Amino acid sequence: ATVGVSQGMGLDLAVGVLYDGAGDDTYRGGVLVQGAATSNGIGILIDGGGADQWHAGDGASWGDAAWERGLPTLGLLLHDPVRVRYTRADKAFTPVPESAGLGGPLARVHVPAPVTPQAASVAIACPSAGEPAADDAPTPTLTATLARVMPAFTGGKPDAAAYAHALRQLTTQLRASLDALPRDDFNVLWTLGRMLDCAARAATTDEIEAMWRDIEQMLNADAAIPHPFAVPLTTVLRLRPPPAARVQPLLRTLDRHPECSVRAGALRLRETVASAASVSHDDTFDAVLPLAQAALGDACWRMQLAARDVLKRLKASFDEQVLPVFLRENNELSK
Repeated sequence: ATVGVSQGMGLDLAVGVLYDGAGDDTYRGGVLVQGAATSNGIGILIDGGGADQWHAGDGASWGDAAWERGLPTLGLLLHDPVRVRYTRADKAFTPVPESAGLGGPLARVHVPAPVTPQAASVAIACPSAGEPAADDAPTPTLTATLARVMPAFTGGKPDAAAYAHALRQLTTQLRASLDALPRDDFNVLWTLGRMLDCAARAATTDEIEAMWRDIEQMLNADAAIPHPFAVPLTTVLRLRPPPAARVQPLLRTLDRHPECSVRAGALRLRETVASAASVSHDDTFDAVLPLAQAALGDACWRMQLAARDVLKRLKASFDEQVLPVFLRENNELSK
């Protein structure tokens, strides 16, 4: 796994398990590998012993758990550390002696900081763009370009030319580019989400207008068939929101989407748009408050998290006891 997302890795309410009973093994991966987990997943790697070699990139691995999206996550690496060799980002790595008793080679030898609810999203670190290929050069597909770009978001070496090409495709030909993408490729979807975040931030006024038009066409093309890339498209709208009157039809479409993550994004988008359009805090409060209060009782954690964040930004009082303990400000995990 030269990039990652493998070898006992848990992501998005999923459990990833890799078990090896014995033998001298070599584990090699990028990031999000080898018992790591993120975004409400559980990652488990168990190795029964041997003279093993562990190679990973400079990112989440070896039992790391990242509470991305503000949801609980568990990473677990169980192995015999006596006869092993570690390398991290192609450099020899020597864990402190106490790490074996604290959960793995990356364990810190001190009491961890209290666990507190985290933000639902973290700003994407966008690479620097290089010069795209000349206009008369062969045009790679967006799928191929995203594969070249992905390492830049996982701790690897950026491909500046590929990144520039992807930016140009997404800001000038968004609908046509997405229509050609596979719907069931995790690496494509994961990298696309980060690229669209960067594209929305980098787009000029004319480019974001073109992106809005394409998003409107994609989301409204067939309301009965939810768009497979609705999550990253909603992120574009949140980062660069259209005028309120223009986004309201899109919000109605997003509210009907079967994926909880899309509906949660729509709630956050409503607050963003209402805040930008309203002349007073009271207008925003009245427009969003009932929806956020109703979402507190939703069966989906992502929706509850969005409701909590929106209500906190509106400075509205609410009963945290209706939330799961890990989403509460003063939760048992922080004691």
